[in-house]
Amino acid sequence: MKPIVTEKPQHMESLNIGSNYGQNFGFILYRLAHVNKFKHLKLTGGASGRGVILVDHKEVGVVDNNEDYNQDLNDSQFANTTTHTLDIIVENTGRPRIGDEINSARKGLNGDISIDTKVATNIQTFPLEFKEPFVKQLSELKGKPFIEGIKSPAVYRFELDIKDS
Repeated sequence: MKPIVTEKPQHMESLNIGSNYGQNFGFILYRLAHVNKFKHLKLTGGASGRGVILVDHKEVGVVDNNEDYNQDLNDSQFANTTTHTLDIIVENTGRPRIGDEINSARKGLNGDISIDTKVATNIQTFPLEFKEPFVKQLSELKGKPFIEGIKSPAVYRFELDIKDS
């Protein structure tokens, strides 16, 4: 899957996909690849939805409100590599059904991603809509066996045989 690269994080609805309406459900993954080890992460405005923060594919935090998110990190949270990957995967946990927010609610990160006070740019964004083409693409992948104890987000596929009783 090829990412959409944006200067700053975009809400799902602002992505240039679909028929000029962006993404309206599912998950959105924001990625900063090849970053140096850092001590502080700030997400200005937090997230609309629930966001899982991963460093080198390990969960280091969760953001689930529209307030600034700040987190200090230590060396043990990074893989033993020269550069690192920061992933923030945000789930659209639902939309308002009534009230003033019905036409203005947006899902995803609400502002800048800052690493050690420097605002990150060139955000790799992956819309995970779970529409038919995306699901078909997933079904064509060769999976890996389930590993107990994995603590990062994953998509699982299984077959369920229900026999008559």
